[in-house]
Amino acid sequence: MNERRDPDAILAAWLDEGPTELPDVTRRAIAAALPTTPQARRGPFAPWRFTPMNTFSRVAAAVLVAALALGGAVYLLGRSTPSVGGRATPSVPPPTTPAVPPTQLPASGLVPFTSAEYGYTINVPKGWGVRAATRMLNGTELPLIDSPAVEKVAPGGLASAGVPLGSILVAASVTPPGATLNSWTADTAVANCGAPTSKRDVTVDGDAATLSTYAACYDAFHQWVTVFHGGYAWHIIWFNDVLGSETADTVFFDQILATFRFGDLPAPSPVPESPASS
Repeated sequence: MNERRDPDAILAAWLDEGPTELPDVTRRAIAAALPTTPQARRGPFAPWRFTPMNTFSRVAAAVLVAALALGGAVYLLGRSTPSVGGRATPSVPPPTTPAVPPTQLPASGLVPFTSAEYGYTINVPKGWGVRAATRMLNGTELPLIDSPAVEKVAPGGLASAGVPLGSILVAASVTPPGATLNSWTADTAVANCGAPTSKRDVTVDGDAATLSTYAACYDAFHQWVTVFHGGYAWHIIWFNDVLGSETADTVFFDQILATFRFGDLPAPSPVPESPASS
């Protein structure tokens, strides 16, 4: 009669001789899950008794342990394998389209305006309105935005596309005796706003002028032009209290300033000198 073999021993032997692809740690884990103490043999007619783990349960447990061990090994190997080039390269956001630089307005979008008080002509965007001046400045009187001596050219309603939300201020005074362009600039623009953020030489209708830029004079962006012409000292100012569009403001004001033309004003009367003290 053939000798009956223990299924546990058969499975253990198969695992020892079986797949060599598993790591040693996996095979040891499987072997440790199998019992090593021999059990008493039972006769063919002995009643079946429930045991905590029969042969089928042990086989299932062994397979489960093998699967878990193999999965854990693959996970650990995957984590321990560095990516090519060392650390993983962080994702880089796609480049953004650069902002289109501000451009000048088309000539068709501008219309001429001629001042009744000061006689100058300037091209302004369509739809802009004018608050006309009713008098001239007196000497070094500051060209304040609400002064009746200041002409204010500004959007009449909603802003036009591509046009900054600002105002153009124009005013003039009879040139004070002995004044120069530098002293006129110092006595008005610098006296009102302090040292400019930047300053450059420009021309207005062919006359030498100074353009002083203030990043935040009274919390507003100013481009302040001072110029002499025909016996009068002039102010041509760009004023914008909505900060953030300074580059567009500069392009726009340069375009408008290039259209400025002086008109005919009566020759100013000589300013009487103060009588000498006796």
